[in-house]
Amino acid sequence: MIKTKLRLTSLIERVATRIINDTHPYVEEDIQHYMESHIDVVYPLLDKLCNLAVTPHINHFTQATLVLISEILGYTNYHLEQKRRWTTNFIAECQSHIVKHVLAGHIGCSILQYLFDILRHSDIPINDALRQANAVLLDEYADKSSITVKDIGSLWEEISSVTNGSSYEMKGEH
Repeated sequence: MIKTKLRLTSLIERVATRIINDTHPYVEEDIQHYMESHIDVVYPLLDKLCNLAVTPHINHFTQATLVLISEILGYTNYHLEQKRRWTTNFIAECQSHIVKHVLAGHIGCSILQYLFDILRHSDIPINDALRQANAVLLDEYADKSSITVKDIGSLWEEISSVTNGSSYEMKGEH
């Protein structure tokens, strides 16, 4: 795990340096291959994003982390279009991981909007629980919460009960 953290920190720093220097592409070929071969690093990247996003403005390291997450989701979408079965579960698990961070109060409204933009740009369907989490954050931001964190948790449990842990696969349909 320590090796993975050091590797991710190194990758984030490399991309951040390219962003600072405005060197295109931001993601070099070796990093792209690493991300495609290790898509499960999206979870520690999301965790790291929560740690980096403590300031109200987006810094180069936060932007680099978002770029790396975008690389993974773009790669996943390509395989989703090829109808690879693993992609459906991976996308649902990834969004579930984001929802858990929102419920714990680790992801703010602006970072969640960036993640939504990445999902939309990658043409990945956004599940209802994540949309509800976004609604809660927007309501809290506007100081008029009508949906509570408990409501999102209940919605997520309801979605999970009628799916195979994925908001895209209904039980009994294969």
